[in-house]
Amino acid sequence: MVETGKVISVISSNDWTTQVVIRKKWNNAYLPICFSAYDEQKRLINQIGLEVGDMVKINYHIYSKKFNDKYYTTAQIDLIRITQKKNPQLMVDLETGLIL
Repeated sequence: MVETGKVISVISSNDWTTQVVIRKKWNNAYLPICFSAYDEQKRLINQIGLEVGDMVKINYHIYSKKFNDKYYTTAQIDLIRITQKKNPQLMVDLETGLIL
């Protein structure tokens, strides 16, 4: 499966997993979708310099585990690509009017 959206959070919870949360528009509302990255995908996220505000395209698969008679579902990243880097913030010197 494939999703695209804007990164609203990158959470590195421990040495072997990272969560990437994107904002996706659905029925006139913006919903957060959380994806998990392990091993190679976690290294890829560090290499490409993923930041909050970047637009991404994520290939993923879903799997579920049963624990104590309850099911837990994870959207696991297979491949993540930055489609557009966030726009850098411009600073203006108020005295001279120069854009920094």
